Amino acid sequence: MKKIGLYAIATLAVLIVVGIYFATQSPARGNTTTNGPGTFSGRIVAGDTSPQNYTGVSILSDEGCTLDPRTGLSNCTTSFATKSGRLSFNYEHNMMMQPCLSIGDKANVYVSTGGSAVVDRTYWAGGGA
Repeated sequence: MKKIGLYAIATLAVLIVVGIYFATQSPARGNTTTNGPGTFSGRIVAGDTSPQNYTGVSILSDEGCTLDPRTGLSNCTTSFATKSGRLSFNYEHNMMMQPCLSIGDKANVYVSTGGSAVVDRTYWAGGGA
């Protein structure tokens, strides 16, 4: 009976350690999800760079994704349709953790001073590299 109790405690300890390991190895939620929305930081490189917010914009394209072998990040340029016209947004991201913005996605775009921008993908159409 005493051996069974020790085996149960040892098994429980192993399960806790394994659970902690997998919890810490899983991608963080939010801007590094392997699917779903995500948040991207970058710059507006074409279009109106004045500080403003756009909600529910459509992704028209995502081009020129090139991998930087030094950082492991991909550099991409996405175009959006906004009420003020077309915007082009350049950003870097880890494709292994977060797919590119892609045609069919929806997003909110927050442009700040100097053309810096944050894009929150609100709908992922399932594309992207």
